[in-house]
Amino acid sequence: MTRQSNSVFARHRVRLSFLVIAKSLTVCFTRPQAPDGIKRQRELSAMYPRRLLRVSLVLCAIGVFSPAQASPSMPVGAATSQPVGHFEFCRRHPTDCRPTRIESPIHLTQEIWKTVVRINASVNVEIDQRSDMEVWGYEDYWEYPFKGAGDCDDIVLEKRRRLIEAGLPVSNLLITVVKDERGDGHAVLTVRTDRGDFILDNMKAKIFRWDETPYVYLKRQSTKHAGKWVDIAPSGPSVIANRDADQNISAPATTRRNFFDAILGR
Repeated sequence: MTRQSNSVFARHRVRLSFLVIAKSLTVCFTRPQAPDGIKRQRELSAMYPRRLLRVSLVLCAIGVFSPAQASPSMPVGAATSQPVGHFEFCRRHPTDCRPTRIESPIHLTQEIWKTVVRINASVNVEIDQRSDMEVWGYEDYWEYPFKGAGDCDDIVLEKRRRLIEAGLPVSNLLITVVKDERGDGHAVLTVRTDRGDFILDNMKAKIFRWDETPYVYLKRQSTKHAGKWVDIAPSGPSVIANRDADQNISAPATTRRNFFDAILGR
């Protein structure tokens, strides 16, 4: 099912849910015209608790069956191969590829968010996006930008370096390899926070949470060691895993909206 059809389905379900709620509330709180007599009044009074219970069950059902919120944290699997470009980068920069102290996800304060946004925007603007062939003369060469130019992996390395210099922990700044909408390989930077994993991307000005992007997530750096990598594992029924002949586990991220997201049109 496509993201668009999911969105249409969610909106129809929300409309239907509102109709059910409105009907139930009308039935519950509309007092029928009672004939004279104490016995009939007692019968009518006994009906109201049952109607309230019915409305409560309807509301509970909506909560249970509304779309679940996608995991804000990227699910990871087993250790996997290190990208060749990053392996060669580590040979040239061994201090950037050492074991790391595992930190809890960053507590995302307003100041830290401003720092992340500022560095992401400044690197995207400052670095002229060019292919490795244009900059280095051959493909898949991971390195810090050279003379203000670089491709996606070079830009990711620069963002990671600046965020580390700004005081963010290394174990929460993870280079991540994905497939973009065209099926091409692409590198982004994952920032792990207590509000989810956010993606810093040279192809998008805005920072999105990982499950709000259109990418297929393949693998990322380990939180334990900057020179080791792990698979992005499938998680939940809405994340479909693919395993190609010689490829790693891949998990396409999908935006699953809960009841209130659908109401707000998110």
